[in-house]
Amino acid sequence: MQQHQVTRVQGESEESDSTSRFTSMDMHQDQVTQVHGQSEESDSACRFTSLDMHQDQVTRVIVGDDSDSACKFTLMDMCQDQLTRVHGQSEDSDIPCRFTSLYTYQDQVTRVHGLSEDSDIPCRFNSLDTYQDQVTRVHGVSEDSARACRFISLDMRRDQVTRVHCQSEDSDIPCRFTSLYTYQDQVTRVHGLSEDSDIPCRFNSLDTYQDQVTRVHGVSEDSARACRFISLDMRRDQVTRVHCQSEDSDTACRFTSLDTRQNQLTRVYGQSEDSDSACRLTSLDTRWDQVT
Repeated sequence: MQQHQVTRVQGESEESDSTSRFTSMDMHQDQVTQVHGQSEESDSACRFTSLDMHQDQVTRVIVGDDSDSACKFTLMDMCQDQLTRVHGQSEDSDIPCRFTSLYTYQDQVTRVHGLSEDSDIPCRFNSLDTYQDQVTRVHGVSEDSARACRFISLDMRRDQVTRVHCQSEDSDIPCRFTSLYTYQDQVTRVHGLSEDSDIPCRFNSLDTYQDQVTRVHGVSEDSARACRFISLDMRRDQVTRVHCQSEDSDTACRFTSLDTRQNQLTRVYGQSEDSDSACRLTSLDTRWDQVT
């Protein structure tokens, strides 16, 4: 003992068969700094629990349960009196990279990573990132996903969602996803694939600039062509362009478009729904708020 306080306690359980099975407790400045331990039924030296403290607060806790691998553990770190990290593997995991983690920064959660309890691939995980006390990213794969790249992600910047990526739970291609981007507290882009799409370029997108939607791209849910899409562009808080293909179009250039300039409609192009040639179109142009 030092300064009338317990500084360290080390011991072996009464039924231990190896010298590495032990519990330990360290104290610094009248507070517990570390506690290490192995569960009473552990068969490996790395199965243990640990608790670290810094500045009168718990900094880390490491726990192993009945794992058969050395890397199956949970970990909790704290910094400045707040939880900084938590790592864990599910109780039935067979691979070392199956884990969950939670990070905090400045008294807020910054990241959470996790693998579902029935995952068979190391890259199946969920993650949550925050920046300046807000969630910045969330990544995840559905519990029944068979592909490593099937995931959901959410990014935030300046207390707002910046990006969201998703794959439908039954997607078979890695690029089937939806994404949402924001800039300066507004949504900037959204990309998505319909739940029954069979081609990687089938998607929807929404772009904004200066707190307004700038573009929207999309393909109809029954489209058979990669270039069939809808787009909407905006500039200076007004719609600048809209491109569309009819849902039953068979040519990539069959579309309608709407252009605006200085908050007014500038151009509209279109093909009739039964057009057979790419150059059949209608157009309407305006300049300085008038039709030309």
